[in-house]
Amino acid sequence: MPKYKYKSLSKSGEIFSGVMEADTKFEVLQRIKQENQIPVEVEKYLESSKKIEFTFFGLLDKKKLSSKEVHWFTQQFYRMIKSGFTIDRSLEILLKQVKTHSLKKLVMDLRIQVQEGKSLHEALSMYSEYFDSYYVHMIEAGEMGGILGECLSQIVNLKDRQAKIQKKLVSAMTYPAIMSLTLFATSTIFLFFIIPEFAIMFKDLNRELPIVTQMVLTISDIFLNYYLEVCIVFFAMILAFNFYNRENLSLIVDRFLLKSARISDLYTDFLSERFSRILGSLLQSGVSLYQSLEIVKKSIENKVVKDHVSSLQLGLQKGNGLAQQLWEQTIFSEIMIQAVHLGEENGKLGEILSQTADQFEENISSNVDIFLGFIEPFMTLVVAVFVVLMIIAMVLPMMQASTMV
Repeated sequence: MPKYKYKSLSKSGEIFSGVMEADTKFEVLQRIKQENQIPVEVEKYLESSKKIEFTFFGLLDKKKLSSKEVHWFTQQFYRMIKSGFTIDRSLEILLKQVKTHSLKKLVMDLRIQVQEGKSLHEALSMYSEYFDSYYVHMIEAGEMGGILGECLSQIVNLKDRQAKIQKKLVSAMTYPAIMSLTLFATSTIFLFFIIPEFAIMFKDLNRELPIVTQMVLTISDIFLNYYLEVCIVFFAMILAFNFYNRENLSLIVDRFLLKSARISDLYTDFLSERFSRILGSLLQSGVSLYQSLEIVKKSIENKVVKDHVSSLQLGLQKGNGLAQQLWEQTIFSEIMIQAVHLGEENGKLGEILSQTADQFEENISSNVDIFLGFIEPFMTLVVAVFVVLMIIAMVLPMMQASTMV
């Protein structure tokens, strides 16, 4: 008779595991339910150690956790630790509170690993898709220094602030995105439906058309008769950049974002806030400066900044100060460099960086408001100009024809 290895959860939150003989995996599930337990995982047990996995939650297990679920887990776990519960007890209480199957399985796996003797940060590192390098190292620092509650508080604070900034930036791009779609829809309607009808009418006029009208008719003719070829060329260019020149293209975009006169200040403030916030919280938790920079490097997506952080690490190994190197790189603002210099002098680099990050956050909010005040009327004007040009191109030949009569 086949054997199945299982994990189950009692209503009190206690974890059970073992091996059971049964004809089918569904029979195992029924037995577990009869014992008033929740089946979590069932896998076929083979002596050769080769296993065929079957999870009770099926496709739901493949569903990735959302950032909101991970943040909720962190907030609740922080409250448990702050209240004086042990890690194991906190995870046990969380198991009773979790409603989604995927999060319940993650919490259960974390608890099992902790019960088996692993540290919490080791267990979390197995789920790198949910807990990044910053998160894991903050937990490690908290476990080693006996300040897990404080480290969790800093993680929650960082994630809250990042979510706030992210929401602000998304709201800033919502209106331009809507107007871009409006422009695309309007141009499609004109080029594919309205202009072709007018083109038939203009042929009957037997007159030379205005230059604007000729240009519009030519563009419409290209898209109408060669739209398939245009789409193929467009997507081929995207694929070519994506697969063959990804690194170089990414570097070009990152350099453009750093040097563009229009958006450089906003983007630099965003990078400075992230750099200061993460580095400051890590240093305050007792992580070394070199290791903190390594985590910062993994947390920032801009490749230009990543390269500069790597050079900062090399400079530290040679005995160079952080502020001195930042002056030479000229990427971050003077405010942050002065803050780093002050922090190095008084030995409170982590605290001062966190305070500086608050200032950058305020700057980002202010700059986004300014950006919105500029981009909204600009995009409205672009759409209006396009529509007016289309109307002029269509009406002008008819006006000329009427004057000739």
